[in-house]
Amino acid sequence: MVTPVGVTARELFLEHGYAATALTQVARQAGVAPRTVYVRFGTKAASFRRGIDEALVGDAEPEIAEAAQSGRRGTARLCREFWSRARRDGLFASTMDIEQLASTTDALLCADTMVHLRRVHDWVAAEYGRWLRTALVALGGTSG
Repeated sequence: MVTPVGVTARELFLEHGYAATALTQVARQAGVAPRTVYVRFGTKAASFRRGIDEALVGDAEPEIAEAAQSGRRGTARLCREFWSRARRDGLFASTMDIEQLASTTDALLCADTMVHLRRVHDWVAAEYGRWLRTALVALGGTSG
């Protein structure tokens, strides 16, 4: 589905031309804050390219978003299964809350978590890997 802001941008570019169309004008006509347009597209050139892409091949964003969401659900399912099997195998106390362990593990493994640590704390992948291993061992209450 094409966003109303994207539709508005495309219409204004067609009507007034690239040079005569400002993103603030797009925002005003779409009924959103200018910041929304800048967050969504970044630049006027990016919004123009997006309009061309959508006109040529349609909007693939819903399919991409669904694939990403499917991956997230799969990771959550695998985390739950991992802790369920570990408990079944007697690797930790049966009183531990599987859902809590699964949710926490899912958050630790989330790509957004890694991106945050890399961008905010300047971690490299190896640092994230060491931190993740330590956190998972602590979470499971095991020693190694």
